[in-house]
Amino acid sequence: MFTLYVGGMMAVSLPAVLAAVSSAALRGLGRAQAASWNSVGMATLNIALVYTFVSVFGLDLKGIIYANLITSILSLAISLLILFIRQEMIFERFAFAKKHFTALRHVGIPVFISYCMIFLSTFFFNKIVSHFGEGAVAGFGVGYRIQTMAILPGIVIGSAIGIIINHNLQAPHRPRAYASYRQGLLQSFALYAMIAVAVWIWRDPLISFLIEDAATRAEAARYLSIVALSYIGMGPMMTTLLTMEQSGRGYQAILLNAVYFLIIIALGWALTRAFNQVIYFYGVIAGMNVVGMSFFLPFMRMLRKEYKEPSVLEGEGITTEEEGTLSNQGYSTQA
Repeated sequence: MFTLYVGGMMAVSLPAVLAAVSSAALRGLGRAQAASWNSVGMATLNIALVYTFVSVFGLDLKGIIYANLITSILSLAISLLILFIRQEMIFERFAFAKKHFTALRHVGIPVFISYCMIFLSTFFFNKIVSHFGEGAVAGFGVGYRIQTMAILPGIVIGSAIGIIINHNLQAPHRPRAYASYRQGLLQSFALYAMIAVAVWIWRDPLISFLIEDAATRAEAARYLSIVALSYIGMGPMMTTLLTMEQSGRGYQAILLNAVYFLIIIALGWALTRAFNQVIYFYGVIAGMNVVGMSFFLPFMRMLRKEYKEPSVLEGEGITTEEEGTLSNQGYSTQA
């Protein structure tokens, strides 16, 4: 059964990656709002389908495969439909204007690479947990899916902050860019303090609603009991990463993402094999969520220095005038 599950999830990764590509294209071409709503809707549908297939129809691990397949194909179809409706896919327009190419290079491609890293990391996470049996894999999958839902507000807030920053990059409004990030980060902290506590307190009823198998429920509850409170750090971290991706610092965000996932995989693998306990892997995830908060202050200092000075933007070699044009045109999220 587990071999079938792994093979099925690998097959499902094809439409999932294509959906990620189309989502990255939406963001890069200025449709970040549509991409965010698509992600939120599909994640909600995914949880509903997992519950239906596993708890109602009794499909066990196969239900997770079917749920991921359906939501990946739907997400891909919706993204492509938006691109066609907005005439971004008309073949005469594949000779993109410079603003579109710049937007794709600074936002779309980094977002796509980040999605690929998330998919790859999930494969390695499952590989680490598979050492402890099918029940551990299923329980971890449920807990991790709840975590995926929990990070969505951070993604939405980060995307919104990035859009606001891009719309205020012209010289008279540059200080607003820094103020937008600072205020958004404070709101993210407040929101995730509530989310973390709520998930930790009500983890058992939440898991029982999603799945009936006792062993799977126990493993999912164990995962959330260790990791849930660390969402206080994970949420603002996701907000910051999405802000970086949406404001032309996508490649820096990729580096931070890569370090985050590589440490979890390497340290989690080593500790679980050394002590033969899956809780060490969960502990590493929680620890990295907390450690991830360490780059908030450096990033805030960088924004404060950069956006309160009407000088030429560094990093990607884009001038204030070019970035202002990009914010008014290339990154627009007007539907």
